[in-house]
Amino acid sequence: MKQEAGFAVYESLAKYPSANVEYKLLKEAADSKIKLYEFSLEYPAGAGDCFLQIDFGGDTAKVYIEGEQVDDWFYTGQTWEIGLKRYGFPDKLQIEIEALEENAERYLEKWPVFQNGIACEINQVTAEAEYVYTLKK
Repeated sequence: MKQEAGFAVYESLAKYPSANVEYKLLKEAADSKIKLYEFSLEYPAGAGDCFLQIDFGGDTAKVYIEGEQVDDWFYTGQTWEIGLKRYGFPDKLQIEIEALEENAERYLEKWPVFQNGIACEINQVTAEAEYVYTLKK
């Protein structure tokens, strides 16, 4: 397309399908301080990787595949991105979120939204497929 700062810029004209993700709440502790969600994923053919992006409020989150914990994350205010290729593109996985209390003694640049003094909620989820291109002269 063009040269920019000494680099050639290419644009793909091919349109590739995106991944699909749906989730539902499976369990919630009586005090609402732990929630377990189940995710169902569909991957497009030919995807090199797929990234699950989770915007949540809480203290920590854990990923389980077939009952085994495979990943975790501490809330930072940033979207949590999980590469699913390294887990063999699972069709289902669970994410457990532990609540962050409003009076927790910690430094965060961006605090989550609190309801009744706690944050323990998924705000938004997307799944983005990644494709590999081979450029030929």
